[in-house]
Amino acid sequence: MTDNREIKIGTVVKPHGVRGAFSVYSDVTSLNQIPDFLHVISHSEKSHVAIPLVLSVKNMKQLPDGRIVFETQEISSRDEAEKLRGFDVYISLNFMDTLSEDEILYDDLINMTVVSEGGEHLGVIVRFMKSPAPYPLAVLDDSGKEILCPLPPQHFLDFDLKSKIATISDDMFFSIRSLNID
Repeated sequence: MTDNREIKIGTVVKPHGVRGAFSVYSDVTSLNQIPDFLHVISHSEKSHVAIPLVLSVKNMKQLPDGRIVFETQEISSRDEAEKLRGFDVYISLNFMDTLSEDEILYDDLINMTVVSEGGEHLGVIVRFMKSPAPYPLAVLDDSGKEILCPLPPQHFLDFDLKSKIATISDDMFFSIRSLNID
């Protein structure tokens, strides 16, 4: 089955060097997940800037701070790379390798209900947050309160994509609940 969705992998932060490379803050954990084509889209006032919509990746590397530096065929100067600042970067799922059985896309977690091993309801995942906490999710509880949930992958026990339910360990469930009691 072909997946025509595009997922945002990050935002262009700034140029990197003088030959057109640019850095992107990204939640991608492995460069192997990034195909050879990037879609760069502006959601800002810079929309009038004439740039290629699809960029062919020549080289990429991950910096110690997590940013990914991209060199592309189409962008060859620092000035051109500067014009990309603030633009969102997407990849087409058509070009990604097939996920293994134990992998899931962050985007597929949005609108999933989070429950404990015993089936107790925590809330619904509404977004991912930038935070020093590991893998922070914003979960909306039954009262409409947004809860910050640092949920490292080892605490997710199961994902049911059809019923949109994510089961987390009881330890993590009760830790999050106890931290968010008014």
